[in-house]
Amino acid sequence: MAMENTGEPPCLVCKNLRIVLLGKNRSEISRVGNFILGENAFDTKAPPPSVEQHSEKAEGTVEGRNITLINTPYLFHPQLSEEELNQRLRECAALCSPGPHVLVLILHPVSELRIVLLGKSSSKISTVGNFILGEDVFDTKAPPPSVEQHSKRAAGMVEGRNITLINTPHLFDPQLSLTTLNQRVRECITLCSPGPHVLLLILHPDNFPEADRHRLDHILRSLSKDPKKHMLVVTTQRRQAVFSEYIVDENIKQIITACNKRHFKFSSECSRSDLLKMIEMMVEENREGQSKQEVPPTRELQHLKQKPQRVYEQPVREKKTSSPATELKSIEKCK
Repeated sequence: MAMENTGEPPCLVCKNLRIVLLGKNRSEISRVGNFILGENAFDTKAPPPSVEQHSEKAEGTVEGRNITLINTPYLFHPQLSEEELNQRLRECAALCSPGPHVLVLILHPVSELRIVLLGKSSSKISTVGNFILGEDVFDTKAPPPSVEQHSKRAAGMVEGRNITLINTPHLFDPQLSLTTLNQRVRECITLCSPGPHVLLLILHPDNFPEADRHRLDHILRSLSKDPKKHMLVVTTQRRQAVFSEYIVDENIKQIITACNKRHFKFSSECSRSDLLKMIEMMVEENREGQSKQEVPPTRELQHLKQKPQRVYEQPVREKKTSSPATELKSIEKCK
């Protein structure tokens, strides 16, 4: 698709404009198209992921000009292969033959990304967090079992984006009672107020038993009304291991499928830009239904809002109201 001289007289070019709309978010592209034509020519509702999207053409007369718009709502999708992308570009070029006069790139800037890091290994969670921010803000050494862990917050500027990370290295601890778990989740919610944009689940691909699955479901229900829309699974690998050699746990496979197959393989060779692109794509898709969770103004949580820090850790006194075994049975019943 080339911007070529169409051979049309200048007066005709002014009266006949072929415009290609480009961007990452279908809703925003369609809104701009409708705005230009002054009518609802394009559907602004994002289709479900299972629906294959193609270029659409709409025409209209605007202030004496014949305007042709080509809506291309899918070209930035990370799951498109190079062959599929080229095929879609040829489809777009055919709709705007003999060529476009204007390419309009429509972007929606996200001023801040709030990302909650979830997982079983405090070391792996912290490693991924440091990878995203490009600096060592979280300690990657696992503390001894006797040390009580709490959520921590860190923020930084990454490739022009303000990113806030909430590190939760403790929520899958099997020794936590349900009461304490709920208290820790509220602590996490407060640190990412008014709500997370992204839930990053960091797991080793062959270790996620059913008990962890039940605990994850409980945590997710507390963090978001529709958590799977906002979740991306990151699988890690052991040193000198190859992902193809792994047997991925069946529970993790099901979680990845439920998250619209959003899966990033983390290794020493992976690209931070690729991970951020995947995150931003998900945020754009969910922008209109951003995950928000109100936090009850309890006495224990009020002081958390008053001391914002770069790396945040707030101790919480723990009350043992029942045994971990009894409380974990309650978690399993929540599903």
